[in-house]
Amino acid sequence: MIDYDQGNTTSIMDEVAKAGFDVFSHMAQADGLDPTMAYMDETIDFDEIRTSIVDGMILDQSEKSIEAIARVMAVSDPSMSTYLVEEISNIAPQADDNFSIDVLASFTEMAPEKLA
Repeated sequence: MIDYDQGNTTSIMDEVAKAGFDVFSHMAQADGLDPTMAYMDETIDFDEIRTSIVDGMILDQSEKSIEAIARVMAVSDPSMSTYLVEEISNIAPQADDNFSIDVLASFTEMAPEKLA
């Protein structure tokens, strides 16, 4: 078991998204199909897992996390992309840095076709 930290979350999600895999949509579609999956446990649900992963990437607030969140948005379905936009929109800017704007700018470069 790896220790949980924001950097690990960012690295894993970045690699998954680089492969073009939309992990959140996959989990959402599988929800309810396989009772042996970890997210089928009554104490854990898809929304909690998604929130935990997204919070980990946001809390990292590194250049890598900016790219990872943008990449996840690029491979995700519209509902997940909207969720991510809502989550990053709630982040208060730090001094001259605006994490939300940086993520959206990176996303725009990676997936301009999604903005049409």
